[in-house]
Amino acid sequence: EEKEKRRLEQLERKKESQRMLDEEDAKMKSKLKAMPAKVTRAQIEDTLQREEVQKVTVEKPKTHLDLPLEENLNRRVLEEGEVEARSVEEAIAAL
Repeated sequence: EEKEKRRLEQLERKKESQRMLDEEDAKMKSKLKAMPAKVTRAQIEDTLQREEVQKVTVEKPKTHLDLPLEENLNRRVLEEGEVEARSVEEAIAAL
């Protein structure tokens, strides 16, 4: 019975150490991939120019502030000879 316990404990230790080793390997691989490649000044300037061109060419969406004001037909001042009716009775009277 004690031998069985020891064997199980050793198996658990092996699994734990293997899991830790796998985690460490994964971290090391991600660190290696994260290292940037060397970039020349010309490449940096080229990318900056591309970004500037993209900023200029992207059109801003039109908002209500950009559009010209329209006359509110509901608040229009009546000209001479025009009649305004706000109800059926007023409309009949205007005819």
